[in-house]
Order: sequence, then structure tokens, then C-alpha cells
Amino acid sequence: MSLRSDQREVAERLLQLLQSNAAVGLMAPTGWGKSYTLAYVAKSIGGRWLWGTSLVSAEYSAAAALRSFNVKYILTAGREKLCLLGLSNIDFRLKNACMQCRYNYVVKDQGIMGRLGDYIDFGMIKEVAMTADSCPYLLQEEATRRMLRNERNIVALMHYRRIPKYIRWADFIVIDEAHSLTLPRIVRLPRRLIEILLDELGIRGIDCKNTEAVRVVLSENLLNILNIAEGGDLDINIDLDAVVDFIDSAITYYDASSDELVGLQMSDLGAINNKRIIYVSATLPPTILSSIPSVRVPPSTIIKVKIPKDAVDVTLENLQYRHRERIAKLLRRYLDNEPTVIFTTSSKDVVSLIEDVTYEDEIGVNVCERPPPILVLNFYGKFSEGYRLTCYRRAILLTVPLLPIDVLRRLRINETDLIVTKTVQVIGRLLPQPEEPDIIMLDRRFWKYCNTLMNYGIQCVED
Repeated sequence: MSLRSDQREVAERLLQLLQSNAAVGLMAPTGWGKSYTLAYVAKSIGGRWLWGTSLVSAEYSAAAALRSFNVKYILTAGREKLCLLGLSNIDFRLKNACMQCRYNYVVKDQGIMGRLGDYIDFGMIKEVAMTADSCPYLLQEEATRRMLRNERNIVALMHYRRIPKYIRWADFIVIDEAHSLTLPRIVRLPRRLIEILLDELGIRGIDCKNTEAVRVVLSENLLNILNIAEGGDLDINIDLDAVVDFIDSAITYYDASSDELVGLQMSDLGAINNKRIIYVSATLPPTILSSIPSVRVPPSTIIKVKIPKDAVDVTLENLQYRHRERIAKLLRRYLDNEPTVIFTTSSKDVVSLIEDVTYEDEIGVNVCERPPPILVLNFYGKFSEGYRLTCYRRAILLTVPLLPIDVLRRLRINETDLIVTKTVQVIGRLLPQPEEPDIIMLDRRFWKYCNTLMNYGIQCVED
């Protein structure tokens, strides 16, 4: 395997920067070949690496790149992907399932470890563990520790939340999809679901908009909620993982625009001392770009986005009261027979502006199999990351992707990081496609961020 000339130039620049800097960055467009460039860097330097990412698909891409350069690796997964009984995180958390499992041991046999080879993924680990009637997850953890301690050159691929567990044995850290560190993980529970659950639990006198009170009640009754969900007698779906995530959220609030209870979690890798770190993303947040030496690969094309010259601040107040008709007129200007996806932070208010729209809770995950003519998605909804929307050539960003100001302060999130990263992210979901997509930003507050957006190949033009 060899790199293209532009990839080799970037790799040599990264190698040079790592000699004198504790942290460096790499920002390059999706599909440019970041994984292969980093695999070359890991091969050139050697040592023990932790390669963390938020997406399993990114782990597989990194593993393929490492194998091309003959770099040993172990690709790890969470407990639920390895469980021989097919148990879920809920089972591990609530039922203490592992303590009762007959596979709950690992054979610490060098022969077993030797069968894993130089290129290990969790599927292979599962197969080997099955032959020994032992737990694949425990085998994976033992193999990861042993390889990081004993191998001179090894890369361990994992979800970045697992990095603190192994960091003491590593020399270098890769944070892939690094924009995830500056974006909150968001979970939403419909208020109606909470009302139904409280009624089933026989609990009265709880204000369903009081998120802290609701969180305490849900935590105290989690086993009972599990039994209710397993009964399947309710006319509403209970997402137990979402309930648990809400309970574990650092910050909760009630979103009146969607009538949902919202929980937010931030990723925290803790202190990383005496390690070399490479932050990698197609969308490195502005604060990372400005705080560490970074190599930026410019996008091959500039995407022009339109902002109407008569645009207004599309705030919740203006949507509901002051400029509702003006915003509706603006929105209708850009709606014709072209299938359109609308991104907003207050999706349910769109119904007062236009008719015949489809919301994200009305469709499945395979959006592009039968794309609705007008699809409304929440910037922070279930389609916030990992789904391509290339079946749409037009996107309207109705509002600025801003969380409530008090939430930003409590999370200590930089406002520009949040808005720029989410804006680039949603525009990128319409790419690639043969023609340049038609992107409209309906909120004039986007002008404030246009200079920064140019760093990501997005140019604002007045329409």
C-alpha cells in the first residue's frame, strides 16, 4: 500500500508536527483518505496506539487501512455486540446478567490468544470464545490489555469513551470523528410517554415538565418500567435505552417546541498526559483548529449557500408570534416541486407555516427508499448523525442549530463550535451527488458565522 502524493505530504507534515507538539489536528473532506494517511503515520512511528471513534463504520475503515500497511490491530466492541446470549445494555445494567451467566469467565491460555492472529476484530474474538465456552467480552478485554502491554507496535480500535480504560499503556492517541467531543449526546422522551408511564406506575402529583423530578422517579422505578415494556400492553413504544440515557444525562430540560423531555451528555476523556494526540475529522471544531497546529486539506469544491436578503431571526418567539407570516412567506418562496429537507430546532412549529410535511418520528431510518416531498428534521433528532440524505438536492436550514443559552452555559459548550459543526454536518449529509445541492439558510443570524464557515468550504451569498 502506498499513499497518493497529497496524502504523503499531509502524513509527513503530521510526523513533523508530532515531534514538537503534544496535540495536532487533521481536517480533510469525507472520502479523502484520512484513515490511510493515519495508518501510514502509525506505521512510520510505531509504538502503542489507541484509535478512538464514535462510529463502528469508522473503526472498520481504520482497520482496513491499518491492514493495508501491515500494522497489527485489535478492533474492539461493547459488551452487547459480543454477548453469546444476545443480551442488551438494559440486561447488563438491570438484571446483573453477567453474574448469572455460565460463560462468565475467560480462558487465560496462550494457545487461545495465539489463535487470534495479528489482525483481530470482535467477530473473530466471538468465534474463538465460543469454541472455549467462555465470554467473548472478557476475552477481548484480556487480549487488548495483553497486546498493549507486550506488543511493541499495536493499534487498539475502540469507541472513544473506552480510551480512559487503556490509556496508561498507550503512547499515541487518535481521536477520529473528533467533532463528537464538542457536540452533546442528546436523548428525547415524549412528554406523553412520561404521563403514560407514571399512570402505569400509579404515581401521582409529578409535573411531567419538571425533568429533574421525572428523572428521579424513572431511576427509582427502572425495573418496574422494564416489566411494563416487556408486557407490551401500551399503545406507545418504550425505548428503554433512551430512558436509561435520560436518567444518566448530566443536564435535562423540557423542550416546549417539541413537547419532549431532553437529556444531554458530554463526552469526557479526562486528563491525557504524556501522550501524543491526533484529532481527526472532516469538521474539526473551530476551537480545535485555533488551539493546536493542524493540517487542513481544502475541500475540492466550495458549496454556496443562500441567505435571503430579507431574512429575519427565526427564533421561537418570531416563529410563533412576531414574524410568523413573514417567515412562512420566506419558506414558501423556496418550496416548489423539488423534494426538500428542512432542518430546524423547533420542528412542530413548521406545521403552522406550511402544510403536508413529514416529521422524523413518522418515518423509518431508510429515508431515501421513499423520500417524502417535504421532510422536517430536528438538528438534534434521531437523524442527527450517520444518515445520508443524498436523495434530496435541496435543504433549508430554517433556524440556527442553537441549544438554549442556559444549557450551553451548563455544558460549557462554545456557541460557535456548536453552530458551525452542526451546520457543516447537516450540509455534508446531502453530499456527494452529481449536482451541487441547493442550500438555503433562512435565519439571518447565520451571517455571524459565515467567515468561519469558509474554513469548511461553505460560502454564504445573499439571495
